[in-house]
Amino acid sequence: MARQTPALATLLPPGLQTALRGRRLIVGHRIRGVSLGRHRSRRAGDGQEFLEHRAYTPGDDLRRIDWRAVARHDRLVLRRDHSEDQLTLALCIDRTAGVEEAPGQHSRETYVRALAAALALMTVGQGDQLAFSVHNGVDTSFSQLRPRAGAPALAALSRALHQPLGPEPCPWLSWAGRARMLLPRRSLVVVFSDFLDPIPGRPAGDRSGDIEVLGALSSLRARGHTVVLVQSLLADELAFPWTGRRLLEVRAPGGRRPPVEGPGMHLRAGYLQALGDHLEWFRRTCEQLGLRRVAAVTSRPIEETLLSLLAVCAGQVVTSSPEAVG
Repeated sequence: MARQTPALATLLPPGLQTALRGRRLIVGHRIRGVSLGRHRSRRAGDGQEFLEHRAYTPGDDLRRIDWRAVARHDRLVLRRDHSEDQLTLALCIDRTAGVEEAPGQHSRETYVRALAAALALMTVGQGDQLAFSVHNGVDTSFSQLRPRAGAPALAALSRALHQPLGPEPCPWLSWAGRARMLLPRRSLVVVFSDFLDPIPGRPAGDRSGDIEVLGALSSLRARGHTVVLVQSLLADELAFPWTGRRLLEVRAPGGRRPPVEGPGMHLRAGYLQALGDHLEWFRRTCEQLGLRRVAAVTSRPIEETLLSLLAVCAGQVVTSSPEAVG
C-alpha cells in the first residue's frame, strides 16, 4: 500500500518540500525528554556521546566496562554516555495578523502556515513529539498543548490551520500559563506572530502590552525551554510604497484601532519612523530577555527563511541585514 501523504504537506510549496529533504530539526542544548529519541540528553543513558567514567561497583552492568580505561587505571571502570531523548516541539501560531489579507503566494497567512507545517513534518518525521496551540481569532486550541507523536498530531494541526479566521487578538498571557503547565521541560517553543500590536487598546507608543507579552514568553525559559519568535512581516508593511497624493485609509486588523486617513506621501514618513523604532526596540528587548528571533518577510524566498529558522533553533548565530524600512 502506498504511503499516505499528510494533509499538512499540501501547505508546502514545491521549493519548500525540496528544501526539507535530508534535514533535521535540532536544538543547541541538551534536552530532557520523556522517552528515548535522537537528541543529546542531560542525563546518562544509552547514547553514543561520552559523559564520564566512574569506578565499577557490584551490580553494575558488565557491558558498560571500558576495557581501555581498565588497562590505563588497572581497575574496573565503567563508561557512562549521554542518553538520547525525544524532543518536544511546541508551536504557538497567531493567525489573526492575516485576517484581512487576500489569499496569495506572498500573504502572511500562506507563509506562516507553510513554515509551521514544515517544522511539524520534520518533527514527526524524525520521531519527535509535537504540541501546538493555534489562535484563529475566534478561540485558541489549548487542548493540543499536550505533546503527541505520529500522524494524529499532524492531522490535528492541519485541521487547526484550516479553520476560518476571526478578529480577536491572541490571549498571550493565558497561552504562556498553559504552556508552562503542560509542556515537558526543555522543549523547543516556536511562536509565530507579527508582534506589531499584541495587546490592542493601549495608547499609541505605549509598549506595556509588548512588555507583558515578551515577559510571559520569556518566563518559559525558566523551565529550560528554548523560545524562538518568528516575526512575520509583509514587504508593504516595511516599505509603505504608497507615496502619491491619493487619500488612503490605514486600518488595523479586525478594526482594533481607529483608522488613519491621509495622502500616502504625508503618512509615509511618520509610519516608517514609528515602525523602525518598534522593530529596533523589539529586537533589543528579545536579546535582553534571551528570546531568539527570526524575521519572516514574505517577499523573501520561504526556503531561505526556513534555513535561517532551523539555524536559530540549533543555537547558531544568524547574521543578516536588518529589515529594510523605507
